[in-house]
Amino acid sequence: MREFFLKKKKDCISIGGFRVSRRDIGRSVIKKKKQSEVLFQSFTGIISVFFLILLLDYYCKSRQILKIMEDTDRKSAIARRAYYKGAITKQKAKLQRENLDLASAEMLKLKEAKLVKIYGEYEELCIQLDEDEDDATEEAYLECMERVRIAMNRLNKPQSGSQTQSCSSSKVKLPDVSLPIFDGNYLEYGPFKEMFDAMIDSDPDIQDIQKLFYLRSYLRGEALDLIKNMPVVGSSYKESLNILDDRYNNKSKIVFQHISQLLDIKPISKPNVQCLRTLISEAKQHVAALKNLGQPVEHWDAFLVCILSRKLDQLNSRAFYLEQSSPSVPTYTNFIKFLEARALALESSNVRDNTVKDREVNMRAGSTLQVSQAKTTHVAVDASCNFCDPAAAV
Repeated sequence: MREFFLKKKKDCISIGGFRVSRRDIGRSVIKKKKQSEVLFQSFTGIISVFFLILLLDYYCKSRQILKIMEDTDRKSAIARRAYYKGAITKQKAKLQRENLDLASAEMLKLKEAKLVKIYGEYEELCIQLDEDEDDATEEAYLECMERVRIAMNRLNKPQSGSQTQSCSSSKVKLPDVSLPIFDGNYLEYGPFKEMFDAMIDSDPDIQDIQKLFYLRSYLRGEALDLIKNMPVVGSSYKESLNILDDRYNNKSKIVFQHISQLLDIKPISKPNVQCLRTLISEAKQHVAALKNLGQPVEHWDAFLVCILSRKLDQLNSRAFYLEQSSPSVPTYTNFIKFLEARALALESSNVRDNTVKDREVNMRAGSTLQVSQAKTTHVAVDASCNFCDPAAAV
């Protein structure tokens, strides 16, 4: 027991006259240490929240500043675009007043360079604002460039004699030539391209910048949208043609379009010459186009006859199948011959019916006239005057 108390005595220390266990002191120290850690963590959390609030405030203010700067830049870009747009309009009005035939080559080059610079700035601002160019501004620029280029061509190629002047005049009036307008229809691209190549593209006297202007003037809708953002320079002409060829010179697409048109031919509800002629014309047109595109239409008899016979009215359809004495598949050529014969028969029938109707109308008109004359004669005989006829007075 003595040893136990001695040990307990050793475990205690005297603090201010009190004996305190070393274990209690250790526990107190650990407790205070934990409290300090909790306070430190709380303080750190408060500091973190404070800095987070500061960062959020800085971020919001930065966004506001950036937005203000963007709005300012956009307003500035809009104002500069309006300035260049007005400059192009002023240049157009100025060129319309001036006689460019009296201008020197250096002056014309300066005017051309100025126009290119103004329109280049205008295009860059449109791209920066992510907005499409104004068609009127583009047309004004193209008109100005055309006037300057024509004047430059006249200086570069001096003319003498009425024949040369006539040729020059014809070049200026070239856009008045009636070319088909192409709006993106795949079936119309081939004819449009051939006419454009023959009348404009193959002409060596027309510069590429003028050819580009003419090309744009004959495009509409989707086709024009493909190249309208191309820079208005001579090198853009060939690139514009390549873009159109890549898009619309698509053989498979054109073949599918012709087949779709065949399937969509309007059905005939009752025997009618005009409807029958339209069906024959559309069928021949699309089949011939498919043949020119290398499709084996000579082996499509069953397919073509099945499609086209379903477009006939009940009377003509019955007549066609009644003529088929053989169980073999009718050919497309024989089917078209049958339709043409039916159309001719309907036309003859209509002419005969009209002749009979005209004759009946004439006969009715003649009988009405005879009855009217008879009544008039009867009145003239019976209506006697007492003063003129003594017998009537008796």
